[in-house]
Amino acid sequence: MRRLIVGLLLTLGCGKVTDYRNSVCELWTYKKYRFERQVICAKQGTGFLIASDTVLTCAHVVLFGSPSFLNQSPADSVVCIFATETVTAVVVDINTRRDIAKLHIPDYHGIPLRLRKPQLTYTSTQHLGSYLLVIGYPGGEWSVFPARAIEPDTSADKVVALIDSHDPLGGASGSPILYKGYVIGILQEQGVGGYTHKRFIRFRLIQ
Repeated sequence: MRRLIVGLLLTLGCGKVTDYRNSVCELWTYKKYRFERQVICAKQGTGFLIASDTVLTCAHVVLFGSPSFLNQSPADSVVCIFATETVTAVVVDINTRRDIAKLHIPDYHGIPLRLRKPQLTYTSTQHLGSYLLVIGYPGGEWSVFPARAIEPDTSADKVVALIDSHDPLGGASGSPILYKGYVIGILQEQGVGGYTHKRFIRFRLIQ
C-alpha cells in the first residue's frame, strides 16, 4: 500500500494522476512437461504495452528449461492481467542475448507507454543520480517505487540503480523504468549490495 500511495503521488502532474494499470500488466506464463504424469510449471512477471496490441517483457519470463536444462523453449501459454481485463498473449519474438521478448495480444487494445532515449545523470560525490520510477508486480502485487541511477553497468546498454527498500522483487522482471514520464528501460535483474543491504536493480536501456 505504501508503494502504491507513493507511486500515485509521484505520477501527479499538472493536477492529473497518470494511471498506468491498463498499460502495465501482471504476466503469468505456463509450460507443460510430461514425466510419469503431466506437470505444469508457472512463472510470474511483469510486462508493458509498447503498442496497443504488443507487450514487452523479459525473455527469461517466457522461457522455460527442458527437463535436462540444456535447452529452453517458450511458454505454452501466456496470460496478461491488466486492471480491467485479462487476456491471453502469443510470444512473437525472443532475443535471448538482450533478454527481451515481445508478446502479441490480439484481443486487447490498450494505451502504450511512451518511449524515449534518456540523458541520465549518475550518482557521484557531487550529486545524486537521475530520479527514476519503477512500475510492476513484485510478488504479484501492483507496486510503484522510486530508484536512483547509480552507474552504467559493464554491459553497454544496462544501468545500475538503487532502490530504498529491502523487499524482494521477485515477479518484477519486465517492469518498465520511467524517467520524466517516458519509458527508458526494462528491469531485468535485482540484488542486494553495500553496507546498507538495500536492493539494487539492473535495467536494460530501450533503444
